Amino acid sequence: MKNKIVLAGIALTVVTGGAWGWFVAWPTHSIEKIVRNGLKDPDSAKFANVKYFRETKSGCGSVNSKNSMGGYVGNVLFVADLDDGSVEFSSPGNSSGDYVALANDLKFMELRIKNCPAK
Repeated sequence: MKNKIVLAGIALTVVTGGAWGWFVAWPTHSIEKIVRNGLKDPDSAKFANVKYFRETKSGCGSVNSKNSMGGYVGNVLFVADLDDGSVEFSSPGNSSGDYVALANDLKFMELRIKNCPAK
């Protein structure tokens, strides 16, 4: 009888641990799914530093994926909103001094600061 109780306890721990692991990983998985939907080649996405912020229900990180010509564009920052499923990307680079691009970069950074506060 004692062996059955111990075995049942181990089984419950394994099942609960697996479920808890999925519960913890679920926001990150959902963020990556939202970001993939906004890419030209979703299967090529390589994610880095993906973090979920419970307070804002948003996720931030960077992604490197292929463009329409098949080449990787380099790491691009993103902000994904889990509530409405939207995603915003930073510009891949702006060394030209284009004021419209700079304004877009500023808008993105304001969104990132609002949704992904530094801890």
